[in-house]
Amino acid sequence: MKIEFAGDTFILKHFAQYEHIRKSTDFNCACGYSCYRMNCFNMIGYASTNQGYMAVFECEECKELYRHHVGSNSRYSLDGFKQDAGLCLHLCGG
Repeated sequence: MKIEFAGDTFILKHFAQYEHIRKSTDFNCACGYSCYRMNCFNMIGYASTNQGYMAVFECEECKELYRHHVGSNSRYSLDGFKQDAGLCLHLCGG
């Protein structure tokens, strides 16, 4: 998926088989390294789930993949998800 936001372009991989990727209740991996460190988020893709669109992250420390919604109002709207994901990527340095 190509996302253009604030003059930046981001490419996210689609994870069609998302069931094996742990759903996180917050933006954190199991090891806690990326917990609430906005500059540590490594959004690498997205998944279209039965609960809506979710961003897929990879922890830079333990390499665990985990998924989380990036916006509460955009979970069922692809355009809304792209907007929220673009904002997150832009603020976190991509």
